[in-house]
Amino acid sequence: SGLYATVTGGSTNTASGDASSVSGGNDNTSEGPMSSILGGYQNRADGGQASISGGRGNRAAGEISAVGGGYLNQAFGRLSSVSGGGQNRAEGQQSAVSGGILNRAEGFVSSVSGGSGNKAYAQYSSISGGANNQTHGQYSSVSGGTINFANGHESSISGGTANKTDGQYAVICGGNTNTAGGEYAVISGGRLNRASGSYAYIGGGGGPTTQEGNLAVGNYSAILGGVNNLAGAGSAVFNETLD
Repeated sequence: SGLYATVTGGSTNTASGDASSVSGGNDNTSEGPMSSILGGYQNRADGGQASISGGRGNRAAGEISAVGGGYLNQAFGRLSSVSGGGQNRAEGQQSAVSGGILNRAEGFVSSVSGGSGNKAYAQYSSISGGANNQTHGQYSSVSGGTINFANGHESSISGGTANKTDGQYAVICGGNTNTAGGEYAVISGGRLNRASGSYAYIGGGGGPTTQEGNLAVGNYSAILGGVNNLAGAGSAVFNETLD
């Protein structure tokens, strides 16, 4: 046992860090100095001042990191936290995962609120939910949906499937397989649409094949809907369908 370490309940618990403590549960290990485990099973707090409230097979390895519960969750970053869920990882400094399963918060002050298989890689980026979404741009966000990628700086995706915001400050509200590549480009919905011009806008439309998608390639161009439309610089298309 560590100096001034205490174990006050449970069974097969170990407090080996100086001033560490285990209050209950089974087979828990508090290794870091001033670390603590309140209960649960096979939890490990090896970071300095790290804490685990309960759950099973959780680890708080970062300095002043915390795991609230759940199972097989890991908090590695300094001041990182995992509140619950299963097999989640908070790796970035001050990163947080609130719940869900198989989520990862890797960027500095990044966060994942829930869902499954979501990965917040960039600094200050966030994912609220959904499945298999990723944030790569600083301050970028994904609110939900599946397999969405917020790549641009401060870009955002509200939902849908397989959408990408590559441009800075680009926005996609929903739809399927849309790409907002231009700076400040916006796509409201539809399928297989691409807004590559700066400040370009696509309201919807498109179709199941690449040939049916709309293309807003010019700066300040706009397409409100339809299929297979092309808008150059400063031009607008109102729900037309090209043959």
